[in-house]
Amino acid sequence: MNEITLKEFAQIFKFIIENNRRLEDEGRKTTAVGLTGLPGLGKTMTIRQLAEELGMTCVVVRLSQIEEIGEISGFPIKEYEVETENGVEWISNDVLQATVNCRDYRFTGKSRMSYAPPAWLPQEFNEKGTIVFFDDYNRCNSLIANTIMEIVNEGKHVSWELPKYTSVILSSNPDSGAFNVTAMDSAFLSRYVDFNVKFDINGFAEWAESYGMENRCQNFALYYSSELFDPSHPNHLDTINPRSYTTFTNIISGIKNWDKPESLALILNISKGCFHDPNNVVGSLFTSFIANKLDKLVTPEDMLMKKWDTVKEDIE
Repeated sequence: MNEITLKEFAQIFKFIIENNRRLEDEGRKTTAVGLTGLPGLGKTMTIRQLAEELGMTCVVVRLSQIEEIGEISGFPIKEYEVETENGVEWISNDVLQATVNCRDYRFTGKSRMSYAPPAWLPQEFNEKGTIVFFDDYNRCNSLIANTIMEIVNEGKHVSWELPKYTSVILSSNPDSGAFNVTAMDSAFLSRYVDFNVKFDINGFAEWAESYGMENRCQNFALYYSSELFDPSHPNHLDTINPRSYTTFTNIISGIKNWDKPESLALILNISKGCFHDPNNVVGSLFTSFIANKLDKLVTPEDMLMKKWDTVKEDIE
């Protein structure tokens, strides 16, 4: 499988966003993007960070929580054609009922069924653009998936449109049998470009440092990166991913002194609720790592690459 890291994906998506602006200005069809990866890799966080970096509006629609198609398409409304001093307009029934003085309208006798803009649709235009992120695309039902495809293809749904300079991204979990997802057929896949992303410990370490994750938590993740985050590793633990590990580190960051036995016991018990592992392997490894101060060990790479004076200080 051709896989890239989230950092590499961010570079590609940044280019596609700029290219979509050019295509839209030229009146051509823009490109929607698919992002497929394991849960908890940081897909949503990456898109939010990119939107913030570019000054774009970011809308995240969690499709696994959507039950009514109207939550995506907007709900049907009845509209009436009226003549005003500004010309002919279509006015919804709700607007007419809320208008105190309807004498400003002259009804033409025409009416139609339309769709109200859905709640997730941004109401204010951002000249730097908008990212609409449909999360868990292959977990929604077929009716919702078809509606989203219309939005992807046309940039609109019946009576409302996406804001100008909108880029659409669809995230999915792999169709590997491990997740409750719907397989995407070739007709769907041909309507957008799709990238498979993998976990990258270096990217995670950079993020953890900027996020302010406790140093010992960072060191533990680096020390056991394959066992924790690499599904291809024979000793990989299926009950943990970067998201659940970050949640764990956020909780235990409030514990003042990790050297005390009662603190380690508390950390061990907290881990039971974070990783859902009946054997609590991660919790046991983590507390042993902290108790034995394994984060202080000098790695073979440091022994070979660093100056001896620096390594000697670390050993001492």
